[in-house]
Amino acid sequence: MDSETYHSIAGGWLGTYYYTARTMLPVRFEASFVRQSGGEAVESGGERFAGSVIDDDGGHDYATVSRGIQQGTFVRFVKTYAPPEPGLFPVSYVGTMSGDGRTLTGHWKIALTESRRARAREIVGTWEARRIWTAVEGEDAQDAGAGRELVGAGSGR
Repeated sequence: MDSETYHSIAGGWLGTYYYTARTMLPVRFEASFVRQSGGEAVESGGERFAGSVIDDDGGHDYATVSRGIQQGTFVRFVKTYAPPEPGLFPVSYVGTMSGDGRTLTGHWKIALTESRRARAREIVGTWEARRIWTAVEGEDAQDAGAGRELVGAGSGR
């Protein structure tokens, strides 16, 4: 594989995110990402993607993925829990895909804002995921997931 070729993030991923604070347990998740067709082009030849995530934490487990961008092996996206509730903030993810396209690793951040006068706080951690299926070439956000259903990672959901 040459430096101009890379694997698409489109497909299914099983992973874990970890809190920097050691008092919080790691959480497993299952994610499904799809390429988005149309819209504005991404600089440097990148691609846009969207998707969904199911966290296996026993609480607010379903989230949507938006503002996803992949540029080569670099990926970034925002996870927003659905339905939105007070106290559930969007999570920003940044990561790198391995050269063989089978793993993702990176960092995540939740920016907490309590009021305009209060100092912003952050919750941060790391994440990793391995590919469990690959999207069919040409599949995009409009027809992805037609035959796929996310299952809660390890929870039987």
